Amino acid sequence: MRYALKYAYDGSLFEGSQRFRRERGTVDGEILHVLYRMGAVPGDDAPSKYFQTASRTDKGVHALGAVCTIKTDFREEELLRALNGNLRGIVFWGKARVKESFRPRHASSRTYVYIFPPGYMGENVRETVEAAELYRGVHDFSLLCRPDATKRTTPVREILFSELRREGEWWLFTVVGRSFLWNQVRKMAQALRLISLGELSAGDLEEMLKGKESGEAVLKKRGVTISLAPPGGLILWDVHYDNVRFEVDRQALEVARRRIISNLHYSHTLSILYGKLLKLSVENHLGREVLQM
Repeated sequence: MRYALKYAYDGSLFEGSQRFRRERGTVDGEILHVLYRMGAVPGDDAPSKYFQTASRTDKGVHALGAVCTIKTDFREEELLRALNGNLRGIVFWGKARVKESFRPRHASSRTYVYIFPPGYMGENVRETVEAAELYRGVHDFSLLCRPDATKRTTPVREILFSELRREGEWWLFTVVGRSFLWNQVRKMAQALRLISLGELSAGDLEEMLKGKESGEAVLKKRGVTISLAPPGGLILWDVHYDNVRFEVDRQALEVARRRIISNLHYSHTLSILYGKLLKLSVENHLGREVLQM
């Protein structure tokens, strides 16, 4: 049987999500290690036949609604409980039976939330909020991704939703797209911060989204380099599929809230905010409804 599973993790505990060979220390590596130990998948050299993921995250980036598929004969009613009983910093909370042809990377959309802590953003609030909306639509993100991210793919991406809003003393940047380039969201977040500080303008961002040539001219004129926003503020919030309905284990979600939030290697205030957002999203069954909070 093939299952699509939803899970959350505290990215500060891992060396990123992507597994390299059969090494542990990454999110994927730890999951595979437990699956082997449970006897849920064969311990051979072709794990992609049994285990695939929808997204990759860098070291320090968190996830609330990551998705993977597992092909296994393990007892369905015990699968999530067995995984959660053997993992630290990773909690599985949703499950759906899927067809053999289902591929988790072929998602309808992915939602990321970047949380800016108090004092991180500047005073140019109105222009920054308006600038976040410029991301919506189809644009060239050559200058808002890792430099080598476009060697084998196009820098053009479609952003379905983009919003910057305030939550108490914190700023939340929510962005939804079908797919993203390596480091794209962290650079999009950092560009907004530079606008809030007055180092870039919304007009500069608009030029950057036209392509590499016009964008480089803007950055050279401004004398600005767009670095990566810190990984600890970024959350892979959800991966959405139009024709897949996940059965939610609310008890596991509560475990995710308690374990992962308490383990966040950030400030106590961030833990409280993350917990609040998680509670709201659980009440809305996760997914795109979180944008209506």
